[in-house]
Amino acid sequence: MAKKTYILLYLLMCIILDGMGQIKDPKKVVKQKTTKRINQNVSQGVDKGLNEIEGLFKKKPRKEEPETKKIEVKSKKDTIKPIQNTSFQAYSDFDFIPNEKVLVFEDFEKDPVGELPANWSTKAKAAIISMKDLPYKWLKMQGNGNYEAKYLQDLPLEFSIEMDAICLDNVGTNETGLSFDFIKNPEMPVNKIKNDLRTHVTIHPGKNQTSFLSIDENKKELNKDSKEQSKLIENSSKITKIYIWRQRSRLRVYLDNEKIWDVLDAFQEGIAYKMVIQQNFACDNCGVAISNIAFSKGRPNVYTKLVNEGKYTTRGILFETNSDKIKPESYGVLKEIAQIMIDTPNLRVRVLAHTDSENGTNAKTSQELSIKRALMVKKVFVEEFKVDPTRIETNGLGDAKPLESNNTVEGKANNRRIEFIKLYKD
Repeated sequence: MAKKTYILLYLLMCIILDGMGQIKDPKKVVKQKTTKRINQNVSQGVDKGLNEIEGLFKKKPRKEEPETKKIEVKSKKDTIKPIQNTSFQAYSDFDFIPNEKVLVFEDFEKDPVGELPANWSTKAKAAIISMKDLPYKWLKMQGNGNYEAKYLQDLPLEFSIEMDAICLDNVGTNETGLSFDFIKNPEMPVNKIKNDLRTHVTIHPGKNQTSFLSIDENKKELNKDSKEQSKLIENSSKITKIYIWRQRSRLRVYLDNEKIWDVLDAFQEGIAYKMVIQQNFACDNCGVAISNIAFSKGRPNVYTKLVNEGKYTTRGILFETNSDKIKPESYGVLKEIAQIMIDTPNLRVRVLAHTDSENGTNAKTSQELSIKRALMVKKVFVEEFKVDPTRIETNGLGDAKPLESNNTVEGKANNRRIEFIKLYKD
């Protein structure tokens, strides 16, 4: 290598000296012009030679190693097309996703008919009722006033509340109706709430209307608005599912498959809120009944859990009792995961279904049911969202791996779950 370098330097010096000898003759103009050209050529030759010499001492750049572990991600736009001619069609715009952990599930099964349930307090009239043509027990709010649940006194920054509701009587067309009030101070008496920070969502069954109002700490009205709703209406004898979903300052409210409110600045962060249900109708003995109340907290980021951490667990994919038929209100969760798989084309998952432990079922029956449910989830992804079936594996474990005790309704609710597990290449 050294010998080759010396030879190249020697040749370059000869060229330079030869050129300089020619341009020192001042007698002839022709020779001067010729000299100028020689100088230009010599300069180019020197530059080229120096570049070659410099290249001998430079290290060759390393080749970049292929990024085999990085997952390809497309743009985050919604690429899922509307569902056509399926049970999910009515829920195609439904984006509610339940939170991670069920804190309370209340169906009033253990509360005696005719009495106020143990978790509730009110100065108005209220009692547990059962209705011949409707399933389970109900809390009927029979008079005008405030109703509070003990478990809704200190709400987290991210929570969801789900409940079934039915309007039982002619409630009139007054401006109040059934309200969900989110109040600043959990210790503040309810008779002082009108002068404090709060967010107020009201359903007017007699007017087929709903309204929204926020009041800040200076008693200024914000986000005041109203719109039509055709779900919870008087004397319909139809159960309406109410979803209330808070994500820090944002509040979304749904009636069945319809998103009624989506307000970004409904709450002030850092403020502790409680929820009070207020009822105020034109009649003294009419009212709304509620049941199947699920209070949950801590919804994780689905993409982060599944793609980055490798596992996402959801209780938002619901099935008919002892069946693999998926309820249409599961659409929000299914769409969210399907969109991630579309945006991440090399992502593969295993769908793992779990059941709770019901009386009268054995381990074999539970496992068979869970396997069918996992297969049904895969079928929905393939047929409804056009996900490649080779990207999805399935299995079911029945009630073999509970997360909590099956002796409580909350434990059973948390044990009924679907896990999506990221599969890695060998």
